[in-house]
Amino acid sequence: MRSSGEGVLLSGRDEQSGQRAPGDSIAAFESLLMRARALGADAVHFEPLGEEYSVRARISGALVEMLRAGPGEAASLIAAARRSAEPDGSYSLHARSFADGERLLLTLPPEPDLRVPLSALGMPAPLADLIEATTARGRGLVLFAGPAEAGIARSLETVTALASRGVRRILRRAEEPDARASIRTLLDLDPDVLRIDALGPGDFADPALVAAAEDRLVPAGIDAPNTVAAISLLVARHPDRFGVATNLRIVVAQRLARRLCSRCRVPQQATGSESALLGFDSGSVVYAPGGCEACGGTGYVGNIGVFGWVRIDSAMARLIDGGADAVLLTRHAGLTGPSLGTTARALVREGVITASEAVRISRETTSAVTS
Repeated sequence: MRSSGEGVLLSGRDEQSGQRAPGDSIAAFESLLMRARALGADAVHFEPLGEEYSVRARISGALVEMLRAGPGEAASLIAAARRSAEPDGSYSLHARSFADGERLLLTLPPEPDLRVPLSALGMPAPLADLIEATTARGRGLVLFAGPAEAGIARSLETVTALASRGVRRILRRAEEPDARASIRTLLDLDPDVLRIDALGPGDFADPALVAAAEDRLVPAGIDAPNTVAAISLLVARHPDRFGVATNLRIVVAQRLARRLCSRCRVPQQATGSESALLGFDSGSVVYAPGGCEACGGTGYVGNIGVFGWVRIDSAMARLIDGGADAVLLTRHAGLTGPSLGTTARALVREGVITASEAVRISRETTSAVTS
């Protein structure tokens, strides 16, 4: 990550160069690796063939030629491979020198599960799958709703890291007085992914949707109590409902809750008020904090994210474009993903959080929508 002007962070593999090195050759090399991985290759061979090189991928035991490169292009790719050699085991290099060139073998370990960082936040597998697929497509607005203390920044950071696979330019808008102007400036730099920590009031939503409409991925945060409130705020700030409907992909509502220590949590019956507020049967078992050496006597081990989400399917897009009210949006939202309250109640039943934490979250998410 490097600075690209005040308040702007830039990362990626797009170094300026006057020829096919170093930035262009690195980009070409990483594009080659992406293609090889997409084909399920476990190795890539650079083989000198006279004045040319054959670049072949080993797929299910067979060598499949991916391209035929001239000496200059092959030398650039080999140099890029050496410069980009990953110390973390992403791939390993093996080479032997020949009189007419260099033979190079890249071994590729299995692709890591890119959803692991999302799961570490507490995201359920269906939401992690949905976000992983959306970031892979690399287009549209992914909106995280909640107050600043809900962990939105960490979620945006994780999603942005997930979106940075391969050769992509990642730009982030930091806090600046003139937010709209700063985003316009970033768009002039033609990023693939534009991260916006917080959509502000007024017309601030407009450039975010413009960016999403131009084949860019835009992870963004918004201060709203729940998913439907976030959609309503976005529509209120943007007169083009069709633009919102066609470019919004996922809305995620998020809160943080204290995670119970699994070693010392104490089962007990939910109180009458807890059962009533959470919709539990009378006598339902919930868990309370205990206290042991593992958790320092607190009964808790850190925080866990609690997530509710709405996938913007064709039906939801029609409702948004048609100006549907919050009641209709909420009714359909429940068909595409769980609410924050639903997820919180499930975590109570699993003994992950207390009933009081779920009650707090449910109350927060039913707050009035403000523009």
